[in-house]
Amino acid sequence: MPINVIDHRQPFEPQLKAFGLHGVKYILVLNSPDQYLNELVKVVLPQRENLLGLAVRTTG
Repeated sequence: MPINVIDHRQPFEPQLKAFGLHGVKYILVLNSPDQYLNELVKVVLPQRENLLGLAVRTTG
């Protein structure tokens, strides 16, 4: 399985499409998840077995 890396400072969806992907099943966020939630919901595939892992504290 190839590993594709995206730039977290750019919109996620166009970068995934450039790799030929329509979305992702697994997401792991290790820093500032509140900054990325809007982007994450655009790219996570609509399946029950998907996983969104947040390993940090959000603001507030």
